[in-house]
Amino acid sequence: MATIFNGPRLREIRDERHISRVKLGAQIDLDPTAIYAYEKNKANPSVGALCRLVDALGVGMADLFTDDGNDR
Repeated sequence: MATIFNGPRLREIRDERHISRVKLGAQIDLDPTAIYAYEKNKANPSVGALCRLVDALGVGMADLFTDDGNDR
């Protein structure tokens, strides 16, 4: 199985912590429109952005990924 970035999970975690996209973006030096794109699965974060996201949200890297359900 392949593992893919789970944008809706990013939003769920961010909402659980009551952190707006603007506040999170300012905290990790990332444009809020990029965070929106990640949450909607319209873009994937770079490794650097992903590291900053998990640090800021206090989650593990695996929390933002899911199996795609396909055997390869």
